[in-house]
Amino acid sequence: MGTTERKPGKMVLLNDINLRLTAFRKAAPHFLGIPFEEILQRCGITEKYYLSCEHGKKRLRTNHLARLQSEFKLNPNWVLGGNEPMFLLEVDSNPRFKEFREKAPGILGITFDEILQKCGISEEDYRSYEQSLKYPSVEHLFSLGRECRLNINWLFGLKTSMLSKKKDKR
Repeated sequence: MGTTERKPGKMVLLNDINLRLTAFRKAAPHFLGIPFEEILQRCGITEKYYLSCEHGKKRLRTNHLARLQSEFKLNPNWVLGGNEPMFLLEVDSNPRFKEFREKAPGILGITFDEILQKCGISEEDYRSYEQSLKYPSVEHLFSLGRECRLNINWLFGLKTSMLSKKKDKR
């Protein structure tokens, strides 16, 4: 079900797809470790067009959705229907949660307890991630990416840097 936003001279229906496009714009730089502008450029999408889709003025074309999937593993089922996960990652059977616990305090300059508190993750949950008893929620992954600049692809074993290059300023 959508919500209506009043614009000068227009009524725009904002639906769940629009909200997920906003969530993708905010999460992608943290998950992928590159600025959102570069993501759009590599998919042949202008920022103006994407923001028009996000605000309900235009619809995201299927060829753009296909490019976002092929280039960045964006799950089209998540965009269109909310079926998680947001990203279609091939998950390493041994994610780097233990390595992050060991390295992050030295890099970030705070204790690991402070990192968990900042990210809203309990020690019990984090230990279950380390032991591969369960996978973290999208919210926990997003929080690690946002609060610690953690590159989620690194966490799941892809060869990339541990931290994202810069924070998204939006």
